[in-house]
Amino acid sequence: MPSAPGFGVNLPALPASLRRQLKGAPLPAPRNILCAAVEGAQVDVDNAFVIESRYFVELVIGQVSKNMTQAFFFDLQHIKSGGSRPQGYDTWQARKVGVLGAGMMGAGIAYVCARSGMEVVLKDINLEAAERGMSYSIRVLERRSHLVG
Repeated sequence: MPSAPGFGVNLPALPASLRRQLKGAPLPAPRNILCAAVEGAQVDVDNAFVIESRYFVELVIGQVSKNMTQAFFFDLQHIKSGGSRPQGYDTWQARKVGVLGAGMMGAGIAYVCARSGMEVVLKDINLEAAERGMSYSIRVLERRSHLVG
């Protein structure tokens, strides 16, 4: 409960802490979550559900939600389907890639690129480290062929 001594003392600092974590970004969801949690903790569960529902509906029908739906669903589909590509140019396809660093991430990137048919140059601080990265890709390919075949 917000009236509990341990929680009540920290309650006034929560909005400032939230603003600091968001670095000033005008995101309504974290604010609504905080409000719903604090207000809902002060009433019975049925009223808490009503409070939470109202904050949720405010988010769903809000402008930020509409903008995100437009950007991440409609605009992104348009871009992925080539709708923003200039006419008369072929789609560019990478054939060779250079990966700097043959550690876990670099070796994984090299593996995925090689598996998709690209020529891969794997570079690290020395030949031994690059060979370790290459052997990782070979081991993954061997394990994959045992599972598939």
